[in-house]
Amino acid sequence: MRLGKVLAAVTLVILAVTLRSFAQTRPADSFVPGEILVKFRPGSNASAKANAHRLAGGTPLAEIARTGVQRTAVPAGNEPAAIARYQRNPNVLYAEPNFIRSIPTPVSHTSGSEVVPGDYYFDEQWALHNTGQQFYCIPWIDGELCLYIGTPDADIDAPEAWAISMGADVKVAVIDSGVDYSHPDLAGKYAGGEDFIFNDGDPMDDQGHGTHVAGTIAAAMNNLTGNPTEEEGVVGVAPNARVLAYKVCRSDGSCDDFAIEQAIARAITDGAQVINMSFGAYTYSQSMYDAVQDAWNGGLVIVAGAGNDGTTALFYPAAFDNVISVAAFDEDHRRPTFSNYGWVDVSAPGNVIMSTYPQASCGGSAVPGDTGCYTWNAGTSMATPHVSGAAALVWSRADVTSNSQVVDVLLNSADAQGVDAVRLDSWTTHGGLNLHDALTYGLLPSAPTGLRFGQ
Repeated sequence: MRLGKVLAAVTLVILAVTLRSFAQTRPADSFVPGEILVKFRPGSNASAKANAHRLAGGTPLAEIARTGVQRTAVPAGNEPAAIARYQRNPNVLYAEPNFIRSIPTPVSHTSGSEVVPGDYYFDEQWALHNTGQQFYCIPWIDGELCLYIGTPDADIDAPEAWAISMGADVKVAVIDSGVDYSHPDLAGKYAGGEDFIFNDGDPMDDQGHGTHVAGTIAAAMNNLTGNPTEEEGVVGVAPNARVLAYKVCRSDGSCDDFAIEQAIARAITDGAQVINMSFGAYTYSQSMYDAVQDAWNGGLVIVAGAGNDGTTALFYPAAFDNVISVAAFDEDHRRPTFSNYGWVDVSAPGNVIMSTYPQASCGGSAVPGDTGCYTWNAGTSMATPHVSGAAALVWSRADVTSNSQVVDVLLNSADAQGVDAVRLDSWTTHGGLNLHDALTYGLLPSAPTGLRFGQ
């Protein structure tokens, strides 16, 4: 532990109390000043497009080839009027703001709070294997202080699932703040990526959120570090999966729609089979919807977080058709107060989740098995990668050949009851993720057609 013990403990006690009652105020809609997104009708030629931009007073900046959406500059403060001018043009299919979505603030991590190495390894990962153990443990005066205790079997039955399959070389696109691909638990899992914020080709994480998400999906199992060697850190849901890192969120947690849509298009091109999006907003976007449907039609499984405001309001992209929307359950199989619910497809572990964190956030360590940086976070952002990792494992089943089959398996194998008196399917459509049941669930005789889930 590279923090003062007393200070860390006091901070954690405060956070532990906050974790149970925290619910964010729903943020106001926001968008990139001086930018809008424009899509022309099929068949519109270059001259018609140029004329539309001239008449509306806009300048095209970039275009996503797969969807034809153009990021367009307009005078700042004049966005609504510019959109109205474009919409009056018969060659324009739609025009809308370049909305800003956000990484929900991790409920258990604030600036200056602890970032620790993986001292307690798998015992801290109640989400994967909950025996009723104590967790969220910190060094204390004459030992350690543990702030949480689980309820047996309030988890996703990962060890039972791994006895059947560790998965295959499935690529999962983490569309987020980037990934620290130098992390010892992730270095061997990195399959490339892109930076759509600085456009420098380097998706290194400068925020932390994306690295935490990536570790939950695919952190290595049984990888050895140090001398003498010890097994390093944590393990991901799909330890044989690989991570494509797409940086679309800035260090302040803001992520604009055009960058997200660029990443979705790139994920299709790069051969991803799963997309993880642990961010969102309450604003509907037609261009974002088109990008998501393009990925679905391209054969990908899309997974997104339902939001951390404790509300039943629709949250996008999670609420789009053909997206698995994910709420959070806690170590007792209950809904934490922060998790959105009601319209959501499925829940997964999202409370006090330990995972990888950028190496720059920790001091150096040569302790065997403890050379990486790790921390706890909570939110539907943490629940979502559990489902994305599960999707990667289901893709590795020999009898699964389509994204609709993956979704069918994940949702219909969910645990409806859970171990608490309040059923998991009373606040989500299908219940809680169960990894073992997903790997043993019988497929439909043929892939469902016209499958619609979410909203």
